[in-house]
Amino acid sequence: MKSAISKAHKTIVKETFERWQNTVFAGTPNLEKAKTCIRAAYTNGIGAYRRDHSKNKDITFYTVASPVAFMIAGSVVRGRMNKAYAEELCKLLGLDNAFLKPLRRDSMAQWNHGRTRWWDEQREFARTWRRAVHNDYFEREKRLSKTPNTRRVNWRPDFARNPANRKTVYQTNTLEHVMILVTSMLNDANALTSITQEVRGWDGVKKPVTTTNTSKKLGEIQSAAIWNNNNTLYAIGELRRAIDIEDLVAKETDNDELAVQSVFLGSQPKAIDSEILCRILKLDALEMTWEHEVFHHCTAFMAFQKSCIILADRPTIHTDQDDEMHSTTGPAVSWADNTQLWFNNGHYMEEGGKYIVETPNKLSTDHILRIRNEETRRLAIEKFGWDKFIVEADCPVLDRRTNDVDNTVEMLVGPPRSEMRDNTDAGRWRPAGQKRMVLFCRSTGRRYFLSVPSEITTCEAAQHWMANVRIEGNVSYASKPMRLLGAS
Repeated sequence: MKSAISKAHKTIVKETFERWQNTVFAGTPNLEKAKTCIRAAYTNGIGAYRRDHSKNKDITFYTVASPVAFMIAGSVVRGRMNKAYAEELCKLLGLDNAFLKPLRRDSMAQWNHGRTRWWDEQREFARTWRRAVHNDYFEREKRLSKTPNTRRVNWRPDFARNPANRKTVYQTNTLEHVMILVTSMLNDANALTSITQEVRGWDGVKKPVTTTNTSKKLGEIQSAAIWNNNNTLYAIGELRRAIDIEDLVAKETDNDELAVQSVFLGSQPKAIDSEILCRILKLDALEMTWEHEVFHHCTAFMAFQKSCIILADRPTIHTDQDDEMHSTTGPAVSWADNTQLWFNNGHYMEEGGKYIVETPNKLSTDHILRIRNEETRRLAIEKFGWDKFIVEADCPVLDRRTNDVDNTVEMLVGPPRSEMRDNTDAGRWRPAGQKRMVLFCRSTGRRYFLSVPSEITTCEAAQHWMANVRIEGNVSYASKPMRLLGAS
């Protein structure tokens, strides 16, 4: 079986993919080269969407250091957010607000509309390109390589959610995750504090509703930014959207052949295809090549009539021995303007990560009890101290014993009294908290915090339930949610 394209063209395809792999996983942004590419874009491409009085003017560039700053700067330049509010927001999030000073109001250049691009799947050129390069070359090469497990991974449902790819998602400054960054930073800023307000229900009766300050502020920011709408997306060029990053993820194999790595074109021609075509036709003028070349030097830009915002910096990422994002001394992911994310062995600590890692001495029982994620709460209790938490959280000790058979010290505790049913005030009700077994292994030093049914009253009964719950024919509690909080 022989491919219809030449050996020289195969070499171009392979070298192009290797270049993009280096850009995504090990690339170093070059701001000046990015500006050169974008100037060429305003000459040919984006320039077609500029108004007449702006076409002959040079571009003013604004540079930002993180996706959050990119979102704020875009909102300010668009006129959706005033500078005073943006400065207040930067202060709240702990961002360096120096990028705000030079910003000036401008109208967007909506150049990136899907129907105007050459790769529109309805165009005959795109269909021919897919037949010539994707179907003929890559599919044949894949079959020749005899790799039966070769398969494509779709970005939206799988790639970004896979922990193994999470580092790549943040490394490429994926703008879809802007609000995740904002939420985490708001939680760090307000320590998960909440506010209770009287809200009139559908029946006309006012009831107290408790909302976290993070949720309230996040809704306010989303309204001010109007971030993820079509008008914004049509003005943005982004590395994540310019290529199919999942196609560049090489499989674990000792063979470096392109086909064995399962690297092949996506469902629609994109920037990689554009670079292949330009190299085959020997086109090197930036006015022709800017649309793929720019993303080798920056990860995102937002085009306006007289100005352009560029996101070039990439985050610093710390990992553990398993290549999971992790840091015990600071943020696992951080940008130059103080945007930060917190991970522990790959677990994302959205709620209180900064307190758990950097200032555990500032943790309080109230703070810990407001953390909704169980694994994050376990990590917080571990830093705070189990014994101290049980005492200060007012968890009643229901039973304790030394188990010589399992070599453990055991304690059965009830839920914090603040989490128990409260029917003293009309209209207020809180669900019953969960009973837990605290197990301390004397040989390994590990401590476990395990949920048990509410009807359990002794450590012995809890051990019996944990030993037999999987083999008993009918266990009433088995039909209810049960969560394992994990080992410390």
